Amino acid sequence: MSTAAQILLGKGVYRTPDGKRAARYAGAIPRAVGSIIDWFICFFWFIFSALGSSFLWNTFAGPDAEEEAGLAGWAWLAVVAIGVVAYFTLTVARGGTVGMRILQLRILDPETGEPPRRSRALIRALMAATLGGAFLVLANFVLSGRSATSETTAGYALLITSFLLLIAGMWSHLYALFDPRGQTLQDRLAGVVVVVRMIDIPEDLVIFDRPETPDTSPEPSPAKAEPLPNRKNRKRRRR
Repeated sequence: MSTAAQILLGKGVYRTPDGKRAARYAGAIPRAVGSIIDWFICFFWFIFSALGSSFLWNTFAGPDAEEEAGLAGWAWLAVVAIGVVAYFTLTVARGGTVGMRILQLRILDPETGEPPRRSRALIRALMAATLGGAFLVLANFVLSGRSATSETTAGYALLITSFLLLIAGMWSHLYALFDPRGQTLQDRLAGVVVVVRMIDIPEDLVIFDRPETPDTSPEPSPAKAEPLPNRKNRKRRRR
Protein backbone atom coordinates (compact mmCIF):
# COMPACT_ATOMS: atom_id res chain seq x y z
CA MET A 1 0.00 0.00 0.00
CA SER A 2 1.35 3.45 -0.95
CA THR A 3 2.21 6.06 1.65
CA ALA A 4 -0.62 8.28 0.42
CA ALA A 5 -3.16 5.46 0.84
CA GLN A 6 -1.86 4.68 4.32
CA ILE A 7 -2.25 8.28 5.47
CA LEU A 8 -5.66 8.55 3.80
CA LEU A 9 -6.82 5.55 5.83
CA GLY A 10 -5.12 6.75 9.01
CA LYS A 11 -2.26 4.25 9.05
CA GLY A 12 0.90 4.72 11.12
CA VAL A 13 1.16 4.76 14.90
CA TYR A 14 2.25 7.51 17.25
CA ARG A 15 3.66 6.52 20.65
CA THR A 16 4.16 8.90 23.56
CA PRO A 17 7.76 9.32 24.77
CA ASP A 18 7.09 7.20 27.88
CA GLY A 19 5.64 4.42 25.72
CA LYS A 20 2.47 4.16 27.82
CA ARG A 21 0.00 5.54 25.25
CA ALA A 22 -0.38 5.15 21.50
CA ALA A 23 -2.66 6.28 18.71
CA ARG A 24 -2.96 6.19 14.93
CA TYR A 25 -2.09 9.29 12.95
CA ALA A 26 -5.25 10.88 11.59
CA GLY A 27 -6.00 10.42 7.90
CA ALA A 28 -6.89 13.14 5.40
CA ILE A 29 -10.62 12.34 5.24
CA PRO A 30 -11.47 12.67 8.98
CA ARG A 31 -9.30 15.78 9.21
CA ALA A 32 -11.12 17.37 6.28
CA VAL A 33 -14.53 16.61 7.83
CA GLY A 34 -13.38 18.08 11.15
CA SER A 35 -12.16 21.24 9.37
CA ILE A 36 -15.54 21.65 7.65
CA ILE A 37 -17.29 21.49 11.05
CA ASP A 38 -14.89 24.06 12.52
CA TRP A 39 -15.35 26.48 9.63
CA PHE A 40 -19.13 26.15 9.92
CA ILE A 41 -18.74 27.33 13.51
CA CYS A 42 -16.60 30.23 12.31
CA PHE A 43 -19.22 31.01 9.65
CA PHE A 44 -21.87 31.36 12.38
CA TRP A 45 -19.53 33.75 14.20
CA PHE A 46 -19.17 35.66 10.92
CA ILE A 47 -22.96 36.00 10.59
CA PHE A 48 -23.48 36.83 14.28
CA SER A 49 -20.83 39.53 14.25
CA ALA A 50 -22.23 40.96 11.00
CA LEU A 51 -25.73 41.21 12.50
CA GLY A 52 -24.32 42.75 15.68
CA SER A 53 -22.27 45.34 13.81
CA SER A 54 -25.24 46.18 11.57
CA PHE A 55 -27.44 46.74 14.63
CA LEU A 56 -24.84 48.97 16.28
CA TRP A 57 -24.31 50.89 13.05
CA ASN A 58 -28.01 51.57 12.55
CA THR A 59 -28.38 52.56 16.21
CA PHE A 60 -25.37 54.79 16.76
CA ALA A 61 -24.39 55.99 13.26
CA GLY A 62 -23.93 59.77 13.18
CA PRO A 63 -24.40 62.31 10.42
CA ASP A 64 -21.01 61.42 8.93
CA ALA A 65 -21.99 57.78 8.54
CA GLU A 66 -20.84 57.50 4.93
CA GLU A 67 -17.34 58.68 5.77
CA GLU A 68 -17.13 56.32 8.73
CA ALA A 69 -18.46 53.29 6.82
CA GLY A 70 -15.02 52.20 5.66
CA LEU A 71 -13.54 52.39 9.14
CA ALA A 72 -16.51 50.49 10.58
CA GLY A 73 -16.06 47.77 7.96
CA TRP A 74 -12.40 47.30 8.87
CA ALA A 75 -13.32 47.20 12.57
CA TRP A 76 -15.87 44.47 11.88
CA LEU A 77 -13.31 42.43 9.92
CA ALA A 78 -10.88 42.79 12.83
CA VAL A 79 -13.53 41.46 15.23
CA VAL A 80 -14.17 38.48 12.93
CA ALA A 81 -10.44 37.71 12.63
CA ILE A 82 -9.86 37.97 16.39
CA GLY A 83 -12.78 35.62 17.04
CA VAL A 84 -11.51 33.02 14.56
CA VAL A 85 -7.94 33.15 15.91
CA ALA A 86 -9.18 32.93 19.51
CA TYR A 87 -11.40 29.93 18.68
CA PHE A 88 -8.60 27.91 17.06
CA THR A 89 -5.97 28.94 19.63
CA LEU A 90 -8.00 28.07 22.73
CA THR A 91 -9.45 24.81 21.39
CA VAL A 92 -6.17 23.52 19.96
CA ALA A 93 -4.40 24.33 23.24
CA ARG A 94 -6.98 22.10 24.97
CA GLY A 95 -6.22 19.15 22.70
CA GLY A 96 -8.58 19.63 19.78
CA THR A 97 -11.19 21.81 18.11
CA VAL A 98 -14.90 21.01 18.22
CA GLY A 99 -14.70 19.30 14.83
CA MET A 100 -11.74 17.21 15.97
CA ARG A 101 -13.45 16.10 19.15
CA ILE A 102 -16.60 15.06 17.29
CA LEU A 103 -14.47 12.76 15.13
CA GLN A 104 -12.37 11.60 18.13
CA LEU A 105 -9.25 13.36 16.86
CA ARG A 106 -6.65 14.90 19.14
CA ILE A 107 -3.86 17.35 18.45
CA LEU A 108 -0.65 16.82 20.40
CA ASP A 109 2.88 18.00 20.88
CA PRO A 110 4.82 14.89 19.74
CA GLU A 111 7.68 15.63 22.13
CA THR A 112 5.48 15.45 25.24
CA GLY A 113 2.32 13.58 24.17
CA GLU A 114 0.24 16.41 25.68
CA PRO A 115 -1.82 19.22 24.09
CA PRO A 116 0.41 21.87 22.50
CA ARG A 117 1.39 25.07 24.24
CA ARG A 118 -0.62 28.18 23.45
CA SER A 119 2.27 29.64 21.49
CA ARG A 120 2.19 26.70 19.08
CA ALA A 121 -1.60 26.77 18.98
CA LEU A 122 -1.47 30.49 18.12
CA ILE A 123 0.90 29.86 15.20
CA ARG A 124 -1.46 27.25 13.79
CA ALA A 125 -4.51 29.47 14.39
CA LEU A 126 -2.94 32.45 12.59
CA MET A 127 -2.22 30.27 9.57
CA ALA A 128 -5.77 28.89 9.59
CA ALA A 129 -7.25 32.40 9.83
CA THR A 130 -5.04 33.63 6.99
CA LEU A 131 -6.13 30.81 4.71
CA GLY A 132 -9.76 31.32 5.70
CA GLY A 133 -9.53 35.03 4.93
CA ALA A 134 -8.03 34.31 1.52
CA PHE A 135 -10.91 31.95 0.76
CA LEU A 136 -13.48 34.61 1.75
CA VAL A 137 -11.88 37.24 -0.48
CA LEU A 138 -11.90 34.91 -3.48
CA ALA A 139 -15.44 33.72 -2.74
CA ASN A 140 -16.65 37.31 -2.61
CA PHE A 141 -14.97 38.01 -5.95
CA VAL A 142 -16.54 34.94 -7.61
CA LEU A 143 -20.05 35.42 -6.19
CA SER A 144 -20.28 39.16 -6.80
CA GLY A 145 -18.54 39.11 -10.17
CA ARG A 146 -15.94 41.58 -8.91
CA SER A 147 -14.29 42.47 -5.65
CA ALA A 148 -15.33 45.60 -3.83
CA THR A 149 -11.72 46.80 -3.93
CA SER A 150 -10.52 45.11 -7.12
CA GLU A 151 -10.67 48.37 -9.07
CA THR A 152 -7.70 49.74 -7.12
CA THR A 153 -4.06 48.69 -7.11
CA ALA A 154 -4.38 47.56 -3.48
CA GLY A 155 -7.48 45.58 -4.42
CA TYR A 156 -5.68 43.73 -7.19
CA ALA A 157 -2.77 43.03 -4.85
CA LEU A 158 -5.17 41.65 -2.23
CA LEU A 159 -6.87 39.44 -4.82
CA ILE A 160 -3.59 38.02 -6.14
CA THR A 161 -2.24 37.47 -2.61
CA SER A 162 -5.45 35.67 -1.61
CA PHE A 163 -5.22 33.42 -4.67
CA LEU A 164 -1.60 32.51 -3.87
CA LEU A 165 -2.47 31.84 -0.22
CA LEU A 166 -5.33 29.57 -1.23
CA ILE A 167 -3.03 27.61 -3.55
CA ALA A 168 -0.48 27.33 -0.74
CA GLY A 169 -3.18 26.10 1.65
CA MET A 170 -4.37 23.43 -0.80
CA TRP A 171 -0.80 22.27 -1.37
CA SER A 172 -0.24 22.20 2.40
CA HIS A 173 -3.12 19.76 2.86
CA LEU A 174 -2.11 17.67 -0.15
CA TYR A 175 1.36 17.43 1.37
CA ALA A 176 -0.17 15.51 4.29
CA LEU A 177 -0.99 12.63 1.92
CA PHE A 178 2.72 11.94 1.47
CA ASP A 179 3.97 12.77 4.97
CA PRO A 180 4.68 9.70 7.15
CA ARG A 181 2.88 11.30 10.11
CA GLY A 182 0.10 12.91 8.07
CA GLN A 183 1.25 16.44 8.95
CA THR A 184 0.26 19.44 6.90
CA LEU A 185 2.76 22.26 6.50
CA GLN A 186 1.00 24.25 9.20
CA ASP A 187 1.31 21.24 11.52
CA ARG A 188 5.04 21.13 10.85
CA LEU A 189 5.50 24.86 11.44
CA ALA A 190 3.54 24.64 14.69
CA GLY A 191 5.27 21.39 15.72
CA VAL A 192 2.11 19.32 16.29
CA VAL A 193 0.54 16.04 15.13
CA VAL A 194 -3.10 14.96 14.83
CA VAL A 195 -3.98 11.45 16.05
CA VAL A 196 -7.05 9.25 16.45
CA ARG A 197 -8.22 7.58 19.68
CA MET A 198 -5.35 7.70 22.11
CA ILE A 199 -5.30 4.45 24.12
CA ASP A 200 -3.33 3.19 27.12
CA ILE A 201 -0.84 0.39 26.55
CA PRO A 202 -0.80 -2.45 29.14
CA GLU A 203 2.23 -2.35 31.40
CA ASP A 204 3.53 -5.70 30.17
CA LEU A 205 3.61 -4.32 26.61
CA VAL A 206 5.19 -0.95 27.36
CA ILE A 207 8.33 -0.48 25.31
CA PHE A 208 10.46 2.60 25.61
CA ASP A 209 14.10 3.47 25.77
CA ARG A 210 15.19 3.43 29.38
CA PRO A 211 18.14 5.74 30.12
CA GLU A 212 21.30 3.89 30.94
CA THR A 213 22.24 4.60 34.56
CA PRO A 214 25.74 3.75 35.72
CA ASP A 215 26.03 1.05 38.35
CA THR A 216 27.19 2.84 41.50
CA SER A 217 27.17 -0.18 43.79
CA PRO A 218 30.64 -1.02 45.20
CA GLU A 219 32.41 -3.88 43.55
CA PRO A 220 33.02 -6.90 45.80
CA SER A 221 36.59 -7.08 46.97
CA PRO A 222 38.41 -10.17 45.71
CA ALA A 223 39.11 -12.87 48.24
CA LYS A 224 42.65 -12.92 49.56
CA ALA A 225 44.58 -15.86 48.27
CA GLU A 226 46.48 -17.93 50.78
CA PRO A 227 50.24 -17.66 50.38
CA LEU A 228 51.90 -20.62 48.77
CA PRO A 229 53.87 -22.76 51.19
CA ASN A 230 57.60 -22.11 51.02
CA ARG A 231 60.46 -24.19 52.45
CA LYS A 232 60.38 -22.55 55.90
CA ASN A 233 56.65 -23.18 56.23
CA ARG A 234 57.12 -26.78 55.18
CA LYS A 235 59.82 -27.32 57.86
CA ARG A 236 57.61 -25.77 60.52
CA ARG A 237 54.72 -28.03 59.55
CA ARG A 238 57.00 -31.11 59.75
CA ARG A 239 58.15 -30.16 63.24
